Amino acid sequence: MASSGVESVADVEEEISFVTGGHSNTRNADSTKGKYIVPELTYILLYVADAAVSAEFYSRLLKREAALDRLPTFADLQIYDGAKLGLWSETAVKPSARAVGGGSEVMFKVSDTQELMACYADCTAHGVTIAQTPAEMNFGLTFVALDPDGHRLRLYAPKAP
Repeated sequence: MASSGVESVADVEEEISFVTGGHSNTRNADSTKGKYIVPELTYILLYVADAAVSAEFYSRLLKREAALDRLPTFADLQIYDGAKLGLWSETAVKPSARAVGGGSEVMFKVSDTQELMACYADCTAHGVTIAQTPAEMNFGLTFVALDPDGHRLRLYAPKAP
């Protein structure tokens, strides 16, 4: 019999538990509708042309050392306890992907406008392409830089309460 493509909630929960190693949070979406699963975010993966070049770029931006994996096609950096930024060579991604840089943004919060302007100065001094110069927006002062693959990186200093 052909599968309808619809899985039971138990099947989906089991698959999520397998993928996340059992690290998932369950919370009530609505007491009349049951529960839904919120898996733990552990990686943000960006597809890149050259993992080593991107690792150097993000090491400088995040002020953290990148770990080149055992393969030359992957590197990662600790963002905070339990979450990493992965840099995966676009030619090695399985299954292959059609994603290109610039279709989304990764946001980084800094402590204040002074730190934001120091980051902006560092980016311009290192020849990083700037897509948006510092501008005041509804959430604070911000600018957008592009990584070597065109991924948009928004840095911002939140507005004071």
